[in-house]
Amino acid sequence: MKINEAGLNLLKSLEGCKLIAYKLKGETKYTIGYGHSDSSIKKGQTITQAQAEEYLIADLEKFEKYVEKNTKFNLNGNQFSALVSYTYNRGYKGFKELMNNTKTVSDLSDNIVKYWGSNTNYKSALIKRRKKEKALYDTP
Repeated sequence: MKINEAGLNLLKSLEGCKLIAYKLKGETKYTIGYGHSDSSIKKGQTITQAQAEEYLIADLEKFEKYVEKNTKFNLNGNQFSALVSYTYNRGYKGFKELMNNTKTVSDLSDNIVKYWGSNTNYKSALIKRRKKEKALYDTP
């Protein structure tokens, strides 16, 4: 399964796109584009918009496969896409925490916000993000 257009647009709006590498408070690696982060990104590095799109598509493939493999429910396109956005932001451990604390597909909707993350530097922004992901999840 692939992230749908609504999910991709949501993720892009939530991540924003920065063409110059930056480091978030509390992070050790630099980030660039739509939240692409790895040890090859260096301080002051720049990329083009096309490169940012390429990084995003490559990164999303990993998260799409992970969500598809590790989801215990049958999901519609919006539910799947919301979970890809969630996992893209929280990582594999965050998704595992979400799934381990979810018994039904209905619980999953509420748990998206309940398990917002743990970075208190960005708590209010993360809760707003989770509410938007929940809204996509709840869209038939």
